[in-house]
Amino acid sequence: DPTFGEEVMRALNVRTDTGRFDPNLIGYFFQGELSWANNEADGRYALARSILALDADHSAAKRALVDWVVERFPRLTDLNQRWGTQLDSWQSLSRPQVLTSLSDGARADLGQFTLLLARTYFQTVRNSLRALDPSHLYLGCRFYSSTPEVLQAAEEFCDVVSYDIYATDPRTVLGQRRSKKPIMIAEFSFGSTDQNCFASGPCEVIDQQQRGDAFRTYMNLALTDPRVVGCLWFQLVDQPILGKSSNGENYNVGFVDVTDRPYPALVEAARSVLHRLYEIRMQR
Repeated sequence: DPTFGEEVMRALNVRTDTGRFDPNLIGYFFQGELSWANNEADGRYALARSILALDADHSAAKRALVDWVVERFPRLTDLNQRWGTQLDSWQSLSRPQVLTSLSDGARADLGQFTLLLARTYFQTVRNSLRALDPSHLYLGCRFYSSTPEVLQAAEEFCDVVSYDIYATDPRTVLGQRRSKKPIMIAEFSFGSTDQNCFASGPCEVIDQQQRGDAFRTYMNLALTDPRVVGCLWFQLVDQPILGKSSNGENYNVGFVDVTDRPYPALVEAARSVLHRLYEIRMQR
């Protein structure tokens, strides 16, 4: 989309206007938990398939996909044979196309287009950020879902690659990442319904004591990975008991409840770990 770069500059300009003068600022996330993939069969190619299902008259991404395919396949018969399709003209490719199943060739090609799309995305954000604030880091987009192609692009253009990892053991995600790029865990938390809230959140434990125990375990495990440069707890205060107006979330994710009362087990766990942060990292 030719307007995407302008929109990125506009959004980042607001954030960097004061951020570039902040000596305590490490860097910037841009967007978060984007739908790069899904959990369905061949979900790795979900983004490219969704673009393929659009009409080129109304989608810049679909026009880019059509141009990329036409350049790659001089003859339509070659495309049909590789993808297992029965397109009767290049014009028909511009119309919405739904691939109910993918051939090996289609998987390879859609993966390459996903890489192109992701590289364009991350490069555009990186270049815009460098133009507005070259002194701070680009911390990525806080992955919740990803593909190998998207991660390859992120590692190329981000200073730090960030993930939201809601799990009892962050190594379930970190262990799958082979890159040496610095990693930031941009969100994690544990919740329970034993006090105050009706919903625990993405990572449920039995009670408040287990929230503290889970925090301690999670941080100790994250610190064993030398690539991890930070872990951000989500969030300081519990969400509203009756739910956020934007999405209804009412999770027990805070260090304090909605009346500012701290959860002692969680606070004490944080104190015990953070007081020894560098000892744990240096394995002393």
